[in-house]
Amino acid sequence: MCEARLNFWQAESIVSFLVENGHLALDSNGNGVKQYLTTEKGEQLRGFIRGIHEELDGLSIHSSGSDTSSGSRVSSTYAEALAGYGQQNRTGP
Repeated sequence: MCEARLNFWQAESIVSFLVENGHLALDSNGNGVKQYLTTEKGEQLRGFIRGIHEELDGLSIHSSGSDTSSGSRVSSTYAEALAGYGQQNRTGP
């Protein structure tokens, strides 16, 4: 959460969305420890998001009310969070 700069409520919303849409699965090991595993559908989504992120790499946007000589990179907090979710907890080979 911290690396993606998300607060608890933002992370909870994203995780709920991913579980409800079959991108993550909740696994319980019997010891009361729960972890989220990336499903095959989730791996596909992660690949799509990674591709979009690569396509947008370096894109700068300028607003009319700011100094256009110092354009800021596109904020991709949610894209980065989604692209990185489940990297250590993948299902499948």
